[in-house]
Amino acid sequence: AKTAQLEYEERAGKLIQATKAGEYAAHWSAIVGDALSAYPDRVAPLVAAAKTEAEIHRILAGETNALRRKMAKAISDAGY
Repeated sequence: AKTAQLEYEERAGKLIQATKAGEYAAHWSAIVGDALSAYPDRVAPLVAAAKTEAEIHRILAGETNALRRKMAKAISDAGY
């Protein structure tokens, strides 16, 4: 009975196989890790050239939103 319930939940999209979950986690980790590693090199020159606090805020907000969009696309592309 438990096996039938698990199979039903997998077909219904409520469960995924552990291997798929691991692949997704590794992919997600790579996206976030790459983005965070590149962040200082990409943002430092922009912030250094900024003249006002508002400009720094705009730069940081833009970079944060770009990362959010990249993560949302990764989730969408993975089918979750």
